[in-house]
Amino acid sequence: MILNKLILITLLMFSLTAFSVRVSDEPCNSHAYLSSTSIEWEDDMEVAMTQYEMDSSSTNLYNLILQEYGLLYSSIKTKDKGLFERYESIALDHCEQLLEQQYLKAEVAAIKSSIIGLKIAHSPWKGMFLGPKASMLIREAMEINPESALVQHLYANQQYFTPKIWGGSPENAAFAYQKAIDLYQEEGMSDCWLYLDAHAWLGIVQEELGNEDQAKEVWKYIVEVSPEFAWVRDQLLPELEESRD
Repeated sequence: MILNKLILITLLMFSLTAFSVRVSDEPCNSHAYLSSTSIEWEDDMEVAMTQYEMDSSSTNLYNLILQEYGLLYSSIKTKDKGLFERYESIALDHCEQLLEQQYLKAEVAAIKSSIIGLKIAHSPWKGMFLGPKASMLIREAMEINPESALVQHLYANQQYFTPKIWGGSPENAAFAYQKAIDLYQEEGMSDCWLYLDAHAWLGIVQEELGNEDQAKEVWKYIVEVSPEFAWVRDQLLPELEESRD
């Protein structure tokens, strides 16, 4: 009985260690993003939560926030407002904890800004009073660390989805998406879901700006790199090619 218990504990610790490597080394893997559901995001978030409960370090809390953000982001694709509302306040509270600790302040401020942006996406009428708060946070993030891939990426999102009358700019968004992509490559994050996402939105912005050749080039490249990227492969690229026929 004692031997069996020791074996069980050893296996459990090995599993948690494996999860730790997965979350810490690559907290933004692409598998959940490429999934058509939020299930994988929830699984990854639970793993990150377990790791954080075992070791409440700032690094583990940041990794947890990345998983929470991915889950909240997926709620837009699945149109699951209930899922967003279940985890939104938890993720924002975690962001506040890290901001108080001054840990990766630019990245955390950018994530907090983006979560507020997702809240507006689910309830557009909230944009009038939440939009300025989201804009203030992303500006602060850009001032602190404009050389962060994540900050540039989320700034690009803010610029694209904010109406021009309130300071948005698709031109700024295109520039920031490209810079984020370049920085992700420099940081060795080409297999990260954020890298895929930045390519998808860069193509969308380029198409809307009338730069269809650039959009096609961006999308063809990312499909070659990630053939399983169904959104681009089966929707964005075919629709662009049909519109040009």
